[in-house]
Amino acid sequence: MLYFRGSSIWVAWIRRKYLSRSPLWALNEKNYMYSWMFRKLLKLRYVAATFLRIKIGNGDDTFFWWDPWTPFGPLIHFFGPDGPYRLRIPLFHTVSDVLSSDGWLVPPTRSENQVQLYALISTIVRTQRSDFPQWLIGDVPQKSFSSRNVWNSIREVHQSIAWFSLVWHKARIPKHAFIFVLNGNAPLGCDVEQVCILCGEENETRNYLFFDCSIENAGTFAQDT
Repeated sequence: MLYFRGSSIWVAWIRRKYLSRSPLWALNEKNYMYSWMFRKLLKLRYVAATFLRIKIGNGDDTFFWWDPWTPFGPLIHFFGPDGPYRLRIPLFHTVSDVLSSDGWLVPPTRSENQVQLYALISTIVRTQRSDFPQWLIGDVPQKSFSSRNVWNSIREVHQSIAWFSLVWHKARIPKHAFIFVLNGNAPLGCDVEQVCILCGEENETRNYLFFDCSIENAGTFAQDT
């Protein structure tokens, strides 16, 4: 939303409160002056960066070191903390500060990373158009954001289960469906201890928990008396 819904009130508030002096990628996620929710968003920003690419126009709105405008991600991570010193480009310069009408204001190459970057930026020509973001999935530009496509690209895919439609249908009660999946030993991607947590003697099943577990039965009898 920060990049694709600039007219949003929430985006305007975030930009005014947190991003007025620093780019999103430079903020400290452990700064407790930020709200709990915003710190959680900061922890996920580099996951989001893999789906985001800034297309350079005039370069005025894109930070050279921080914004993901290259396939290498934020250049501060690609070159390391001494990158600004080696390339002689201040930490908070924008792309327009480095790209003039005569070309890129960068020093001669001295590393493989510089060779890769220079090969890329040699194809970029400054225009009068503003920089704009692109949403990518697998390096393929998308027309719009789709939570389904993003989820499918990051999740671990398992084989479909034959009884899927019997449990996860539109009229399901989520609690009942979840309990059914647990009892059916369906793979949820969770490492769940199989041994009964009460007695630790046998694997925990429905019948064992309600009828055979010595600790559970002892507690039941104690309540009855």
